[in-house]
Amino acid sequence: MLFNLSKISLLRSQLMGVGTLLIIICHAYGNNVKMPGVLSKIVNNGQIGVDIFLLLSGIGVAYSLSNINIFDSGKSLKEWYIKRVLRIYKPFTILSVCYYIYKFFFEDMSLQESLLHFSNLSWWINGRGAWYVSLIILLYLLSPLLYMMLYNTRFKWLYLAIISFALMILCQDDNYTWFWYGSNALKRSPSFLIGMAIAKYVQEGKEINFGLLTFVSMIVFGLSSFLFPNSFCKWIVVLPFVIVLVYLIENLSNIQFSLNFLGMISLESYLTNIYIGDILNHKKWIICGWDLSYGHYLEYSVVIILGLIIAYYANIVSKKILIQIGNTKY
Repeated sequence: MLFNLSKISLLRSQLMGVGTLLIIICHAYGNNVKMPGVLSKIVNNGQIGVDIFLLLSGIGVAYSLSNINIFDSGKSLKEWYIKRVLRIYKPFTILSVCYYIYKFFFEDMSLQESLLHFSNLSWWINGRGAWYVSLIILLYLLSPLLYMMLYNTRFKWLYLAIISFALMILCQDDNYTWFWYGSNALKRSPSFLIGMAIAKYVQEGKEINFGLLTFVSMIVFGLSSFLFPNSFCKWIVVLPFVIVLVYLIENLSNIQFSLNFLGMISLESYLTNIYIGDILNHKKWIICGWDLSYGHYLEYSVVIILGLIIAYYANIVSKKILIQIGNTKY
C-alpha cells in the first residue's frame, strides 16, 4: 500500500494533538495514578508522543531552513535562530516564571536553582526540568549542520543511520555517568533526525510503500531491542506509527477538531502537565471528611483539566507577544 508523505504535513496539527494526548496519558504513570501492572506498561508507552513531536519538528525545521541561505552567517540565519528560539521560549517563559515563583516562595527553591532550571541547563547538569525543551533548543542550535547532512544529500540515509545508532548505543539506560542525564534526552533525537531526512519527500508529496516500511522497521526494531536491551529503540517505529495515525485521523473526522485544539496547545499543555502535576503531587484531597487521595485519580483529573485551561490562555498570550515582535523586527 502506497502512502503519500505530504499527508503528514496536512494533518500536522492533529498529529501534534495525538502526541499531546499520549503524553498526558503517559504522565499518569509518573503522577502515581494507581492502575494494574499491565495497564501501567501500556500507559507508559505513551511516551512515544514526544517522538511524534520530534519527528514533526524535524520536518518543520527542515522546511524553514530550505527557505533561507544557511551558508550566509549573517541576517537570515540569525533571524531564523531568533524566530525558532522565541517560538519555544515565549510559552516556556510565561508558564515557567509562574511555576518557579511558586517554588521559590512556597517550596524553598533557591533563586540560583530557579534560574538554573529556567535556563534549561539543569537537565544537562542534574536531570531536572523540562527535558523536551532542553533537547529541542539544542537540536535547533545544531539544525543548520544537520540540515546539510540530512535534507538533500547523497549519503543522508547513511548519516542518519550512523548518528541514530551511535546515540542508541551511547545513551543506554545503564550508563550511570555524568553523561546519563543528558543521554536521557539525547536518546530521543533520532526521531527529529528522521523528520529532517524525510522533509523533502513530504514537501514533494512522495509516495512510499507503507507495508515495506513497516516490515523493515519492525525487523530493525526487534534486532535493536535484542542487541541493546537497555537502549531506547521506539524511534525506529515512529514513522510507521505516524502513518497509521494519519489513516485513523482521516477516517475519524469527528475527532479532528479536538485533536487540532490539543495540537495548537501542545507545548503549553506539556509544560502545565509537568508543573501542575508537580505542585499537586502528594497533596491530601480531603473533602467533607472523605479522603479522595486514593489512587491519585482526582488529583490527576484536576491536573489535566486545569492544565489544559491554563495552556489555552498561555497560548493566546504567547501568540499575541509573537505577533507584536513580528510587527517590530522579527
